[in-house]
Amino acid sequence: MSRPMRRVFVVAATSAAVTLVVAFVPEVHFAFRQPRLHVALESSAALIALLAAFLLYGRLRRSHRLDEFLLATALAVLALSNLTFAAIPASAGIDPTTSVAWAAALSRGLGAVLLVAAAIVPARRIARENFELARAGVGTALFFGVVVALTAVLRGWLPEAVDERSPSNLSDPELVGHPALLGALLVVGGLYAAAAVGFARRAERRQDDFLGWLAVGCVLAAFSLVNYFLFPSLYSDWVYVGDLFRLLFYVVLLVAALREITRYWDAVSATAALEERR
Repeated sequence: MSRPMRRVFVVAATSAAVTLVVAFVPEVHFAFRQPRLHVALESSAALIALLAAFLLYGRLRRSHRLDEFLLATALAVLALSNLTFAAIPASAGIDPTTSVAWAAALSRGLGAVLLVAAAIVPARRIARENFELARAGVGTALFFGVVVALTAVLRGWLPEAVDERSPSNLSDPELVGHPALLGALLVVGGLYAAAAVGFARRAERRQDDFLGWLAVGCVLAAFSLVNYFLFPSLYSDWVYVGDLFRLLFYVVLLVAALREITRYWDAVSATAALEERR
């Protein structure tokens, strides 16, 4: 088994164990009423996703590959989703159980679909004369976020996403969301799991450390959605296990981005030194 795949399995096994313990051991629970912490988590997630998207855009300018175009677009969509439907509503005290929750589910689902596509599409190059398609794609993702934000104001057309009450039990799973929303959480979680396997395999073939860590992050994102299914965290002032897993996903993404930037500048310095010696 390759090193990226071993990382994926180890993180998946650890995450599954933590989820089972929290769900079925009454003495263990992770639920805190921390409105400011929730806002900080959502804002950090948006900023990290934007940083990673800009990094991938830099890689795209060098490689002109379709998979990296899709990956940069996916991260841009996730960043916009976190900012528009989580950080800003939480900061403004907007009720997240209205159509905002449905808009967030739709946009995050699109981000997960793009991640899976980036993990499985052939690594063919985008023709130089069509390279502006990459910029157009990022612009389209941002436009999509604006459109979904406008649909969020159409209250009354969508069923209630979750109850507006606080959790009655902090230790046992509590399925209180709309069935369609709960099903969407599991579907998107499955998409993240598929993306993790795809990125791990691609990391092995290309010897790409960034993709290897991205695979680990996708595992954590998948388990965050499993925990959101068991312990709904669509309350703006509650922090759950799912929020912890999602934060870890973005932390891994940040570490991978910093390693990629460091590796790039080390390569530039080494190349400059060789040129000077010549």
